[in-house]
Amino acid sequence: MATSTDRRPALRFQLDRTPPEGWDRFALSSGCYFFSTVRWTEAVAAGFGGEVLFATLMDGDEIVVAMIGTERKTIGFRMLQSFFPYGGLIGDVSRGDELLDHLLPALKERRYHSLVVEDPFCGLPEGHVAHPTYGRRHVRPMERYELPVDEAEMFRTYHKSVKKNVRRAREAGLVVTEATSESDVGDIYEMYRSAMERNHAPTWYPKDLFVELMHRFVPTGEVRYLVVKHDGHMIGMMAMLYSEHGGHYWMGGSSEEGLKLRVNDLLFHHAICLSAERGDRFLDLMGTGVEDASLARFKEKWGGVSEEVLGYHLDLVPFRAKLLRVAYRLVRQGPGAWLVRKIIR
Repeated sequence: MATSTDRRPALRFQLDRTPPEGWDRFALSSGCYFFSTVRWTEAVAAGFGGEVLFATLMDGDEIVVAMIGTERKTIGFRMLQSFFPYGGLIGDVSRGDELLDHLLPALKERRYHSLVVEDPFCGLPEGHVAHPTYGRRHVRPMERYELPVDEAEMFRTYHKSVKKNVRRAREAGLVVTEATSESDVGDIYEMYRSAMERNHAPTWYPKDLFVELMHRFVPTGEVRYLVVKHDGHMIGMMAMLYSEHGGHYWMGGSSEEGLKLRVNDLLFHHAICLSAERGDRFLDLMGTGVEDASLARFKEKWGGVSEEVLGYHLDLVPFRAKLLRVAYRLVRQGPGAWLVRKIIR
């Protein structure tokens, strides 16, 4: 007996470096942030130095369901990662397994070893054996504030320790400004590398990505590099992404000096004030690995409401993919993280 699923029309699969016509309209109407638009994917492709692929199922000229992925090469392994900073299915997610039925063999033909999906919004595929990865996402709901924002009122919502740290940073004469020149990217990236090294974590993002976002999105206000300098040199930074209704904390970093002067607390306070001035509905503090308890606590003290998120790996070449998962775990800590910091610059 035929089911409703059986009666659905057959769809045409397409895998290409360029999206079908009407892509941006489809992606944005599906509730995605601007991170799924063509101009964002072009910046990410240029920044990572790999190809970006658009996998779609089409009904005539209409896109039904899709996934974007960017090529990542890690210590001899080749994977397609969907997608920075959010990934997964776009459109009719009920047809996600149907999309994967076409996508996985196509990626194998292109000599990929694994498909990595970092998707906070969809569950595991039903028809494919997936290896789950778990994490946390933290989102701070933003209240509506009258303009101009009363900073003292904002301050009253903070934990006692946060108030103390922000005051300490200000007493040291620290002020947050915005970097708008490519000449600042070297120092910004060094803050990122310094923080990752201090936390024994890998540097997943190359400097070229910071440059591309500076060129393409800082002038539009969709990316802001918040920085703090002391005695003429940079001691802390925070990279913020802005979609229509919210701010998204991409990453932050500081030097040892900045850490002692509590520059990270000052930057977070500034970012919250910016979101209040913009009228943002939320401040997305984004994902945290389950092993990074200290970062999770830091986000929670800023009002981030935590929820579990689910990603997964799909093997294309089982033995190679298994080695990749082992390598993935190793590079998140100790000597492996050190090696990635040496490779990705």
